[in-house]
Amino acid sequence: MKLILIMLACLFATPALAIYTECTVTKDMDLATRPNGPTEVRYRAIVKGDKVAFRGTYRDWWFVMHAKDEGGEHWVDYGWVRQKDLNDCETKEGTP
Repeated sequence: MKLILIMLACLFATPALAIYTECTVTKDMDLATRPNGPTEVRYRAIVKGDKVAFRGTYRDWWFVMHAKDEGGEHWVDYGWVRQKDLNDCETKEGTP
């Protein structure tokens, strides 16, 4: 009986799949602390052409993660950008 349960569990088990949406920024901008909110100097500027990972939405604002390696230093910022300022969004496998 135990063997049958193990075989059934293996039959229906699927490997975990991690996906995320990556978009290209269309203009130079700063991340906002909230939709229609201010920006802060602790966030690094986003340059046109940078890639951001989508995390959530509120109306026409997208909460994104912006990660970059610069001068041997890796940093990650989170903040809000308008959806219209992003394009070429595509689903990627893995984690950003």
